[in-house]
Amino acid sequence: MLAVDTLLEAATARGIALQVALIWHQAFSQQEAPLIESAAPRPDALTDFDQHGYNAQNGGPLSAPEGIFTDARAEDLLRRRLHYSIARWGHSPAIAAWEVVTDLDQLPGYDTPEGQAWLSRTLNYVAEVDPYARLITVGSTQALPWVADHPAVNFVQAQVLGNLPLETPPDPVTSAVQAIYEARQVTDKPVLLSAFSLSRWVPPTEADPQGLHVRQTQWAALLAGSLGGGLSWWGPEYLLANDLLTSYAPFAQFVSRIPWSDVTLRPVLPAIIMDDASSYAPLRLDGFNRNFEAPPRFDTHYLITPDGSLPSLEGFSAFLYGNVGNPQASLPRSLTIHAPVSTVLTVAIRDVSSLGRAELVVYVDNLPYAALTLTGESDATRLTVPIPAGEHALVLDNLGDYWLELDYLQLDAYQTPLRALALADPMNGLALAWVQNRAYSWETPPTDLSAPHSGTLHLAGMLPGIYESNSGTQPPGKFWGKRPLSVPEDGLLRVPLLPLRRELALIARRTGGESIMAQRITPVPTRTPAVSLTPTPSPSLPASFTPTASPTVSATPPTAQQKLPPQRLRLRPR
Repeated sequence: MLAVDTLLEAATARGIALQVALIWHQAFSQQEAPLIESAAPRPDALTDFDQHGYNAQNGGPLSAPEGIFTDARAEDLLRRRLHYSIARWGHSPAIAAWEVVTDLDQLPGYDTPEGQAWLSRTLNYVAEVDPYARLITVGSTQALPWVADHPAVNFVQAQVLGNLPLETPPDPVTSAVQAIYEARQVTDKPVLLSAFSLSRWVPPTEADPQGLHVRQTQWAALLAGSLGGGLSWWGPEYLLANDLLTSYAPFAQFVSRIPWSDVTLRPVLPAIIMDDASSYAPLRLDGFNRNFEAPPRFDTHYLITPDGSLPSLEGFSAFLYGNVGNPQASLPRSLTIHAPVSTVLTVAIRDVSSLGRAELVVYVDNLPYAALTLTGESDATRLTVPIPAGEHALVLDNLGDYWLELDYLQLDAYQTPLRALALADPMNGLALAWVQNRAYSWETPPTDLSAPHSGTLHLAGMLPGIYESNSGTQPPGKFWGKRPLSVPEDGLLRVPLLPLRRELALIARRTGGESIMAQRITPVPTRTPAVSLTPTPSPSLPASFTPTASPTVSATPPTAQQKLPPQRLRLRPR
């Protein structure tokens, strides 16, 4: 107990705010040995219900961890401990929030009626006995709507933990943006990235000794709409041991310049128009859910950014069901794209039911754009559709009788070598942005930086007028000057980007009400009418097109082996 007193006193003296966990999830779960043992000194990772005083083996009232949800004596003991903790330490100005439970979804039975009722009672109790009304939150490895909706919960948490050295983790910036986006889809409450790392098992010192993923995840979290930066999974073992807290200095300098209480900043989707038209790369989407029995998420709309899909494609069923085989699940998939330049959409088909035909239809901006009839011998087929530059709504549907399975979707000339994240309050004339050279990452050796890239950052919907842009490279994090900008009547803020090897942050503020003539720059992508081309189907595969269709069909010879369809189930959409 004295250790907690000392910690809170030290945090208060240094102006550090803490999120204090009241119930550690491992106390009411049973842990397996970690896949990778950490050599760094740390508490016993196997401490769990077996060592807990509430365990009947240790003289307590519970025979199993989930008994905490229903046993009156155990709940009374827990409430006494919660009351004591709040009464003893709740006065400390170092406490910013109570994390009532860490990783709730790791408790056995957490989502049962008993588990949900227990959490509700516990949250209400903490709110009732805390005279200082600290913020309340619940930890979880996934966004849980029923937790976020609880009146006592003030903010929601997100986590991004990789599996080094077992496997290379996904890009930490993309992962952080996806996690925060998905949490924001289930609640209007603030979201905090409460845990991130390249590895949940060991400090990533060998993989990233300079802590580049730490700095970049901070920027990603802030510009994705989190209520702050993020908390590294490895404090003393990584941040302190490698003197990496200095990486927070540019971030702190940036946020200190923002009048947070006077503006309403929300995530916006910026675009970068590259000076080199040949620098755009294709984006392939293929992480679909290939479980035939899993019901598709029909209520999910997918925003395709240059970094991938928001939300992630884990819930995007690879199967487009037909009207006969599974009519209840025969609903379209909806996507929105923002093409910086004219591009081509490729829809690749992996497999088709051998019971009958499928008919793939692609809609662009609510107009039927291309259709392709498929049979059981039409596997490994591709449909290509030209897409003009700008924002477009895409819909993929199957109007045939039986299922087809998508292999991948690809957008040519879609991913830029520079990427940007942004927040904006258009009506108050304020925009924040972070721009990164994609090649500058924890996986790139410091001596192997790529060539610089230049372009123009576009932010739409801003209030017309005169703006001033302050920007600085990261590192070293020093703001290097001001640039006057103008937003014309079209509301498009255009920020020229000097050749960039690493990353930069910028703040654009409106300083005057009148707009001056903008300088001539690369044209902004705008929606253009759908082109009309003569269809050229492959002679080896029959294709049918709608009157406005303009695809080129590319097919590989079908295999002679007769395919057996997966067992067909009646699925009900969620």
